[in-house]
Amino acid sequence: MAAAPSVGPTQGLRMASVPEQRAASRDGFARSLSVYHGPHSLWPDGETLVDVSFLIDPIHKTVTGVHDGYSRAGELIGTDLTDTATLWGDAADSDTSVQVIVADDGLTNNTISRGFFKITLALENVRLERVLAGKAVLNAYGSPPPDIKEQVRTLKAVRERVSFIGVEDAFQWFEENTGGSPFSLEG
Repeated sequence: MAAAPSVGPTQGLRMASVPEQRAASRDGFARSLSVYHGPHSLWPDGETLVDVSFLIDPIHKTVTGVHDGYSRAGELIGTDLTDTATLWGDAADSDTSVQVIVADDGLTNNTISRGFFKITLALENVRLERVLAGKAVLNAYGSPPPDIKEQVRTLKAVRERVSFIGVEDAFQWFEENTGGSPFSLEG
C-alpha cells in the first residue's frame, strides 16, 4: 500500500516530525497527514516549536537571521560539502537539536584565513561550547528545554552566545578542550 502524500507547504522547508494524525476512511484504511508547523508555531499539545537559522560570519563578525538555513546551508556558506557539529541534541527526539553547519575542513587548505568564532550555550549550569572556523549556519529546531530554547530563539539571544576570536585563542581552546589543535600556529 502506498503512503499518503504529505499535505502542506513543503517546497524548500524541513518537515517537522509530529505525531501522525490518522483518520479512518469509509474503505477501512487509515490515512495519515504530515503537518508542517512553521517557525514558532504551536505543537498540537500547545508547546512552542523552535525552527530558526542564523548565518555566522567570523570574517565580517556578523550574525544574521536567515530563512531555510538548514536546506540552504551550502549556498549560504559557499560550499556543497558541509560538516555538521551538534551543539545540543535530545537523545529521545532526533528532530530536536541545535546544530552548526560549516564547510568540510578536509576541503580547505588554510583554516586560519576563514576566521574563528566560539558559540556557548548553557544547560543546567553546564557549558556547551564549540569553536569553529569559517562561515556557518546555526540551526535550532524542535522542542528543546526552556533554557536552551531561550538562548537560540532570537537573533539577539544568538548574538549574545557567539563571540569572534583570534587564531591564538582558537588554538588555545582546542589545546585545552580537545587535547590538540587541528591547525598549527606556525607559518
